[in-house]
Amino acid sequence: MNGRPLRGRMIVSAPACGPTNMSVDAALLDRAVADDRPTLRFYRWQPATLSLGYFQSLTGRETHSASSAVPLVRRASGGGAIVHDRELTYSLVVPTGHRLPAETANDRQGGSDSRSGTTAGGAPALYHAVHEAMIASLGELGVAVCRFAATGESVVADDPFLCFQRRTGDDLVLNRYKIFGSAQRRGRSAVLQHGSLLLEASPAAPELPGIANLIGTLIEPEQVIERFSAKLATMLGVVWEAAELTPSESALADEIRQRKFAAAAWTEKR
Repeated sequence: MNGRPLRGRMIVSAPACGPTNMSVDAALLDRAVADDRPTLRFYRWQPATLSLGYFQSLTGRETHSASSAVPLVRRASGGGAIVHDRELTYSLVVPTGHRLPAETANDRQGGSDSRSGTTAGGAPALYHAVHEAMIASLGELGVAVCRFAATGESVVADDPFLCFQRRTGDDLVLNRYKIFGSAQRRGRSAVLQHGSLLLEASPAAPELPGIANLIGTLIEPEQVIERFSAKLATMLGVVWEAAELTPSESALADEIRQRKFAAAAWTEKR
């Protein structure tokens, strides 16, 4: 980076349906090869939608009756099913060669050599940077969350249908409930990471409390966007510039939507 912050794009999308949201993320990952700069995107879902993880079986939906009436989409990333309703979703596309600032990388890797494991495109480093930024952002809003790894609890042996009932070390928990998690997918020379912050329980997943249910604080998405984007900029050594999808990205997203995320062959492939 030659000592100068890298310019990145920040896109705040209007609420959209599941196939549209997943297609835009896929288009951003594909175009990152040519763009060669990070893109941070925030979005919401309308109507409420159940997204299946890439490897999940469609029959698993039969085990969760509360979400049976909401539309369905299959993500290109792994993990469990998510009811996207009263939450904020982010996506982050980063060129695999982009390096974290040296001091940040060394802190995250326990003082490791800056030549090893410190690229933002590496799964552990990117997960850690994003989740550190969210911990700090929520802390400023009076919401004290921590990584699941810091609780000392054991990971559940099986894989529940819903993602927010699963646990990994980097998942963020509040009062023992998971309220933030992420998943990744790699492209040719970039990585896509997207995840959800559960603000409030959805009628389509009443067993999953959000921040409002757990501590009585209703957080507005705009409050999170402002703080999270600023802290993530520091973590990644990026200056965000407000942006929209380019015409070529929009056209590609429309093509991907019809070919993949809105197609029954994709949704029902497993």
